[in-house]
Amino acid sequence: MQKYKYLDQVKFMEFAHRGGAGKKCGENTLEAFKAAFDTGFRNFELDIQASSDGQVFVCHDNNLKRLSGENLFLSKLTAHEVKFLRVNGNKSIPLLTELLEEFPEVQLNIDAKAWRVVNPLCKVISATRSYDRVCIASFNDFRTDVIVRKLNRPVCYGLGVYGVSYLYLNFLMNVKRNFRAGCVQLPIQRFGIKLLNREFIKFAQDCGLCVHAWTINNRETINQLIGLGVDGIMTDNCELLKE
Repeated sequence: MQKYKYLDQVKFMEFAHRGGAGKKCGENTLEAFKAAFDTGFRNFELDIQASSDGQVFVCHDNNLKRLSGENLFLSKLTAHEVKFLRVNGNKSIPLLTELLEEFPEVQLNIDAKAWRVVNPLCKVISATRSYDRVCIASFNDFRTDVIVRKLNRPVCYGLGVYGVSYLYLNFLMNVKRNFRAGCVQLPIQRFGIKLLNREFIKFAQDCGLCVHAWTINNRETINQLIGLGVDGIMTDNCELLKE
């Protein structure tokens, strides 16, 4: 049994990264998440930003130029203004509450992209009582820690940059510690250091962490990582992981 209910649902976790960002329906859109759900995914990885009036939107970028072609900042727009924007062609930016309501069977790996989203996110999770359905992720360990403390419930969370560095340092010294976090989410390599090797994966698991690999879009690499013993994989290509 895992330390968090979120990690106890399935033995191996398959994540649709940004809803399957490689699809024509665009990243972090309701259409992308619906397509991932229909493919069989029950774990979504997504990013969140907050509007000027504190509504939580599923969106990777605060500056919306890449997605909408307009040089606008989501954090400076009201929720009403954001809902009228069109991204990835002709798609709207969904609210986090929309995903929670639309997909009650799905678990969400939530990347909190900015400090301004901390309080609104905590309000959404508390109001919907989604404590067991979410995993809080951020490159910023301190931001994640604030969210978890504010929720004041046993909510799953992942290590950020500082936490991963600390874990790797312990690995080099062969000092095993019990981490409170539930998981560590890793690319194949970072700063020239190969992280997803059998020894480091096993070490992290011995420290009580599930190991999730991101973002893997190659079938051969997926097979290799499964063989190395990772606990989950995030991909942009949902069909690829289901082959």
